[in-house]
Amino acid sequence: MDLSQMLPLLLKGKLGEKEQALLRATQTQDPAALTTLLTQMYASQPPQNADVFATFKKIIPAETLGMIIKYFDTRKA
Repeated sequence: MDLSQMLPLLLKGKLGEKEQALLRATQTQDPAALTTLLTQMYASQPPQNADVFATFKKIIPAETLGMIIKYFDTRKA
């Protein structure tokens, strides 16, 4: 799954002006434009309390997500 497929899932259908620009940038082959746009987007918005785990469950297979969780649990200990 590439960024242009994941973005609508992560944004839950709320595509504003910046998000639409990001989708257009993913369709070009210029990584500098994409990096600049992402940097501007994240710098301009306040931190969110999004349910990251719920989003990951939508886009990552359960087995892979379980291995990721186990990895970080072992790193905490």
